[in-house]
Amino acid sequence: MKYFKYDDEKSILRLFRGVDIVLLCMVVSPKLTGQLQAVLSGMTTVKDKIQHVIFAAPGGYLAEERQKSPFAEWYLQGESIVKESGFTYTILRYCKLLNYLLEFTAAFIRTNRAISLPLTNEQKVPLMDVADLVQCVLVVLFSTDTYRNRVFNLTGPEFVSGSVLAQAISTSIGEEITFVTIDQENAEEFFMNSGFSSEVAKALSIDWTVEVEDKLTQDVTLLLDQAAKSVSEWAESNAHYFL
Repeated sequence: MKYFKYDDEKSILRLFRGVDIVLLCMVVSPKLTGQLQAVLSGMTTVKDKIQHVIFAAPGGYLAEERQKSPFAEWYLQGESIVKESGFTYTILRYCKLLNYLLEFTAAFIRTNRAISLPLTNEQKVPLMDVADLVQCVLVVLFSTDTYRNRVFNLTGPEFVSGSVLAQAISTSIGEEITFVTIDQENAEEFFMNSGFSSEVAKALSIDWTVEVEDKLTQDVTLLLDQAAKSVSEWAESNAHYFL
């Protein structure tokens, strides 16, 4: 593993020495644009060696439709930089990850036997297992030219509500888990209490509550030649986190 600093050109140059495929798994934040520009600038010095750039970051799914969300805006700026870089690319846009929820729900579930999210009982969103995302990355990483200069929108196989998520976890551990909704006014505080900065917490609260017509895609199936994992399968494989 190689380490580098975004503001250190020499360390970026060392990072890409002898590299022909680059996987950019980026954290979406206001810093994304500057970080990408620094990395791609360093890559330009060895452009003739790099054959393929894979860009994967949260916030990409339905980004155009979600422009009220700061995450979507930050993401689109980053994606444009990748597309305009001149490198051969593959872009993996993915919806919210079920495993991401573990960061700020697992402890609450263990303590309160309830899951709390800024969703209403009726609101349904596409969620996907990070294991599917990893497999999609690997397929693209070791592919031929099939997936070059293409954009894939990755989702799970179903829309998931808070109550459906609670039921899946309940079934996986054999105990009743209830769902408690967090209203929009308290969503920002919820994310701040989960360890996010005030700016990111505000962006998350908007991203979870922005109203768009969500869609499911078949791109995971296209890449993996098998269906994306359901929320029940995810809960079963991660049950130990909730006990």
